[in-house]
Amino acid sequence: MAEVVEKKSALSHGRKSITSLPTSKDTLCQKVALVSFWFAIFTPGVVEAVYKNTLYIDFYGANPAAYATFTLIFAAWGAAANVYVGQFIDQIQPLPGLFPPERWGRRAPWALIFMPLYMLLTFLAFNPFVSGTAQLKRVATACSTVTYAANETAPSCETLIAATSGGSNNEFKAGGLEIYFFIVMLCYVHVQNGLYQTFFASIPELYSNPHERAQVGGYLGVFSNTNALLIVLLVAFVFMKDQFNGIGVFITCAIFLLLTFYPGLVQLKRANFKQQHMGGFLTNLKSLCKSKAIRIYLLSQVLHTFSNIGNLVILIFWMTRVVGLCVATASQLVGIAA
Repeated sequence: MAEVVEKKSALSHGRKSITSLPTSKDTLCQKVALVSFWFAIFTPGVVEAVYKNTLYIDFYGANPAAYATFTLIFAAWGAAANVYVGQFIDQIQPLPGLFPPERWGRRAPWALIFMPLYMLLTFLAFNPFVSGTAQLKRVATACSTVTYAANETAPSCETLIAATSGGSNNEFKAGGLEIYFFIVMLCYVHVQNGLYQTFFASIPELYSNPHERAQVGGYLGVFSNTNALLIVLLVAFVFMKDQFNGIGVFITCAIFLLLTFYPGLVQLKRANFKQQHMGGFLTNLKSLCKSKAIRIYLLSQVLHTFSNIGNLVILIFWMTRVVGLCVATASQLVGIAA
């Protein structure tokens, strides 16, 4: 009995010590400004997650077997990248002469490095095999026609329905488009992980009190849902008709970036991670791989992957291949469901 009372007392003391952590003096506007950074970096990720599969297979004609194989590879690789990319950005202060830590903190420099790479890879992911001349022409004319290397336009909606209703060829063929997809998306996963971890690592460094972090998390949820709803509907009803307008999607992502990146960056500059005898890179990785946290993380990644497969792959493939809807119509239905 005494042992139970002692445990309860220790638990109560632990809760009090956590909730009594000091709160910041940040205003509501400062917290919202920090979370607005997430709006900038989340937009390309939403488009990639929702539309990547139907974009490459139905619009660009990628081989389904090769596409699925490469997707599986970089999905597993991406889960591992979360671990080693996080270790990397925690242990290295980039360009301290150009970005002194006392002025820029430890997180903002990484955001400045990753963001241009992120936007470049976003452009490449949504616009494969489009020449520079064709890109300028499409921007100037607001044209939604996809131009292939052989100067062929994307198939019409009726052609897509006829091609997809008969099912997919299961033979593995990895040509230029499939290899392009694999390389671009593998780079994309690493840069996206770097940006996401730069942002999320800054939150406990700025707000040590868990109640305050929960408040910031509430704002984060509002921004995430608003962002997802806006971009998914915009792509479905504006940029994904009989053809896919990758230039329009990229410009939309760039506009969101320009509007929300800087206010969040100003707040990130205050996050100053204090390194405390972290040890070597490989030593930390080995220690992490033996922990319970990594098992929970891997389980969450598996569940997340199956959730995406069910919601974003099987659903839209069923609508296009079984029901016989045009891929643009199916995408609009997914947008409404969001």
